[in-house]
Amino acid sequence: MPKTKPKALGTSWETDVVRYTRAQLDDDRIERRALHGSKDMGDIHGLYAHGFEGIIECKRVRDMGAKALAEYQRQTIDERENADADFALLVVKNFNHSVGEAFCWVTLRDLARIALPLMVCDGWLDAADETWVCMPLSTACALMRGDA
Repeated sequence: MPKTKPKALGTSWETDVVRYTRAQLDDDRIERRALHGSKDMGDIHGLYAHGFEGIIECKRVRDMGAKALAEYQRQTIDERENADADFALLVVKNFNHSVGEAFCWVTLRDLARIALPLMVCDGWLDAADETWVCMPLSTACALMRGDA
């Protein structure tokens, strides 16, 4: 059965994000994840930064309001927990821009993990999941490499 056009476009976007993060982090372990039914564990796995393992949730939407963003952020945290991952990135396509200029949302808790060489933060637990940071995907990759 052929994929629907939106599903095919979403798959293509996930593949672009995999290729980009593999190249930026020089890590071939990064790959798309097979669907896991009701316990979604993110679209991309095999992401490693400073001893922490993470996932990426990808979204390819043109018009995203605050309500949709809040839902995608909630999904990303749920999927991080389902995957038993240490951090999660919510990567949203920035149309008419390169993959590296995608919007990359992370909680402060997860930012502390991917930016570990730049930040010394103890005691950030659940409360840090209430504040999100957005940066280009290229910046998130530089943070994970430790050279931002």
